[in-house]
Amino acid sequence: MSKHSPAALRNCTPAAAAAPQPDLLLADRLLLRARKAGIETALVINKTDLALDTACDIARQYRGARCPVLLTNAGTGEGVPELMALAAGRIVAFAGQSAVGKSSLINCLCNQNKLARVSGEPGKTRLINLYRINDAFYLVDLPGYGYARVSRGMQEDWGRMMDSYFAGTQSLLHILHLVDMRHEPGANDVQMQAWIQHNGVPCTVVATKCDKLSRAQQQKAALVLCRTLGVQPWDVQPFSSVTRAGREELLARVG
Repeated sequence: MSKHSPAALRNCTPAAAAAPQPDLLLADRLLLRARKAGIETALVINKTDLALDTACDIARQYRGARCPVLLTNAGTGEGVPELMALAAGRIVAFAGQSAVGKSSLINCLCNQNKLARVSGEPGKTRLINLYRINDAFYLVDLPGYGYARVSRGMQEDWGRMMDSYFAGTQSLLHILHLVDMRHEPGANDVQMQAWIQHNGVPCTVVATKCDKLSRAQQQKAALVLCRTLGVQPWDVQPFSSVTRAGREELLARVG
């Protein structure tokens, strides 16, 4: 995994973001880029973001372009079985607060600078993104939670979508739960970790941005993470996308 770029990528493109009209130009650019690179791609349309007629029109348009299209509903779980069929195999998931560094971690683990898009605006990842690595397993980038400028209704939709996703998969090997090491975990972090433990999924708490802290500060912060999240010290791995500290340890855990 550390020596080879992903053999294929299925990217659940946000066909409809927060705006009333979907950003089809962005979808077109991503699909064209994937096609030129020989990357297998599918378009997932979340119907809760669009009028039904609009969603169906987009689906017909892209099916005509020979692009696999899935219609999903974050509220009802519609389309989840079909989505799971795309990701049949071994799955490692990334979960965490918006702007905690999920995209940077994915890029670092895969030795790719632009595999996962790193946005300057928190809350941009609004659907589930799947990356197939060396035809062996999938990295699954989940929507960041807890971004204040996103409506409560949209956050609830994301939560239902993730619940439906994990209820439909039997191949989840590991969750990397990212938490900013500089700050005490918030209520959303605690809730996510409680969900992970309730479902018995193997998990590593990735303490990101550790390069911002001294060694002594890291040790103190790790104790706070353990106490707040209810995890053991060996469940916490400090990580920095700047210095790449912790990369090899994380590869060993998920490899």
